[in-house]
Amino acid sequence: MSNELPLPSPAQNVVLDTSKMTEQSSASVWDRITNWVSENKAVVYTIAGVAVVVTGAGVVYYLNDNSKATPSVPKKSKKQRRSEKKKAEEEKKAETVKEGK
Repeated sequence: MSNELPLPSPAQNVVLDTSKMTEQSSASVWDRITNWVSENKAVVYTIAGVAVVVTGAGVVYYLNDNSKATPSVPKKSKKQRRSEKKKAEEEKKAETVKEGK
């Protein structure tokens, strides 16, 4: 036990020797991400699958949205539609009377 280093007291500064650090701790962010992905493939595939399904659902919703397909022409009132229908019937009736004479 004589070759062990003494524990520092709370008042002493601790010196960190970076030469003894592992490569993993000084690896770049990209390396750490790729290592995590290779260790957690099931999680990555689950996240990717959910992203694909949500994106597909959004595309289907956007393409089936009827409010974008219809032009912004205001709907005629019921009274106007009835009067136009009545005029069309009267014109049709007048044409059939002319043809009959």
